[in-house]
Amino acid sequence: MTSKEASPALNIIMKAGSGGFANQDGIVRQLGIKAGMTVADLGCGAGYFTIPMARIMQNTGKVYAVDVLSAPLESVKSQAKLYGIL
Repeated sequence: MTSKEASPALNIIMKAGSGGFANQDGIVRQLGIKAGMTVADLGCGAGYFTIPMARIMQNTGKVYAVDVLSAPLESVKSQAKLYGIL
């Protein structure tokens, strides 16, 4: 799939990641995520996007972190506690 065929949200991520590491805070802002929303980070891994999304929520929305492995989910949980998000 090329960036021209991708959805607008995926297109943002593909462009951001093309030069190396993506700026997750910038990507989350471009996706239009705002406080009070409910969002899901599917295949969240260690929470690279989950934590920035949760910070934007300011404890007014929900962020679901989903992964098939339990170890990355534990990492997300630990980070959320560290940042006072959970």
